[in-house]
Amino acid sequence: MIHPEDWDRLQGIGRGISGGARTQQAEFRVLRPDGNVRWCFGTAAASFDSAKRLVRISGVTADITDRKEAEERQALLAREVDHRARNTLAVIQSIIRLSRARSVDEYVQAIEGRVKALGRAHTLLSDSRWHGADLATLAAEELAPYRAGDRVTISGPDISLTPSTAQGLALALHELATNTVKHGALSTMAGKLGLSWQLQPEALKLRWEERGGPHVARRSTRNFGLKVIVTSIEQQLGGKVTFEWDPKGLRCALSIPCSKFLKPRAASSIPTAANANGSLIGLDSATKPRVLLVEDEALVAMLIQDCLSELGLQVIGPISTVSDALAVANNGHFNAAVLDINLGDGPVYAVAERLASRGIPFVFVTGYDADSVDSRFSSVPVLQKPIEREMLTRLFVQGDRRLGDGLRGEPGESAGSNAARTAFLTR
Repeated sequence: MIHPEDWDRLQGIGRGISGGARTQQAEFRVLRPDGNVRWCFGTAAASFDSAKRLVRISGVTADITDRKEAEERQALLAREVDHRARNTLAVIQSIIRLSRARSVDEYVQAIEGRVKALGRAHTLLSDSRWHGADLATLAAEELAPYRAGDRVTISGPDISLTPSTAQGLALALHELATNTVKHGALSTMAGKLGLSWQLQPEALKLRWEERGGPHVARRSTRNFGLKVIVTSIEQQLGGKVTFEWDPKGLRCALSIPCSKFLKPRAASSIPTAANANGSLIGLDSATKPRVLLVEDEALVAMLIQDCLSELGLQVIGPISTVSDALAVANNGHFNAAVLDINLGDGPVYAVAERLASRGIPFVFVTGYDADSVDSRFSSVPVLQKPIEREMLTRLFVQGDRRLGDGLRGEPGESAGSNAARTAFLTR
C-alpha cells in the first residue's frame, strides 16, 4: 500500500532501525484499494533481545490527510494573498508615479481619492473572502458623500464582481465621480447624477448620466483621469467606454464582457521567480527598438509603458490576454517583450514559447513570490511587482556591439542561426 515515491525512504528507515536506532518517525503516503491517496504519520519502536538482535517492531500510524490538505490550502491562500498585495502595491505605485496636479495639495487629494477607491473595493472583496464584490454596494460607497437628497440615483440588478473587475470598475467610477464634483453636475446644487446598469447576455452595461450642471466641455484625451477610465475598462477588462460630451451634462456608457465577472480569474500553477536576475536585454540604438508589452493590470501597464517610452523604446500594446498576445507574438514585428506571467485568461508561457522560438528576448513580470519560473525559462529575467523604473532601465540597456549586431535588422525577424538574438548578457 505504500506510495512508490515513499517506499525507498521507508526502507532506509527500516535499515536504520536494524542498525540500532530504536525509534523512528516518518510521514508517508499510502494507496487505498479505491485509488485514493492518504497521508500518514508513523512512529516505530524497536525491541531487541539480550544478544542485541532485533526481535520486534511496534508502532502507531495515524491518518493525517486532513491536516496535510489544510496546510496546502493555507499555503495556497498565503500565496494568493501575497500576489494580491503585490498587485495592489503595484497599482498604488502607478497612481503615485502617473498622477499629475497643479499644486501639492491637489496632488495629495488626487492620490488619496484613488487609493481610497482601491481600499473600498478591497474591503468589499475581503468581506466576501474574495469571492466577489457587490456592484450596488461598490457604487453606493463611491458616491456616498454626494447622495444628499435626491441628487444621486443608483439602480440596477444584483451583480457580483470578480476581484480584478471590482478594482478596475472602482477606479473608473471614482474618476467619473471626481470629474462631476469638480467640473460636472455635482459641482452645483442644482445638478443631478444617475447611475444605472443592466445585465445583458453578452455584457454588463452601465450608464452614467449628468444633468442640471454647468456647460460641459470635452475633456482632453491626455487627462489622466480619462486615461484611467478608458484603460481600466477597455484594456484591463476588455470592455468599451463611450463618452457623450453633451453641453447639458456628461453621459458615459461602460460595457464589460460577462466573461470578466461571471468566471473566476485563471490562476497560474507554475512557480515564478521572486526577483530580477542579473541579465540584460541588449537593444540596438541605431533604430528605435519596439517592445511588446503584455500586462492586464491597467495602471501597471500605463506605468511600464511610460517608463519604456522614457527609455526611448516604442511600445506595442499593452495587451491584456494570452489569446491576443499570441496573435501578436506569431507575426508581430518587435525587438523584445515584457510579459506579465499571470493574465486573466491563463499563464503567459505559450507566448513565451513562441517568442523563444523566434529568438526574441523577453522579461517576465509577476506579483507571485516563488523561487523559480518554469524550468524552460530559467535564464529569463523576472521582475517582481511593484516594479522599479531603475530595474527596467537596468534590463533594457543599449547592447554592446556583439548583441547589437545580433538585434540589428527588421524587428521580429526570425533569428535563424544567429545565437546572439536569444542571448542574455550578465554582469
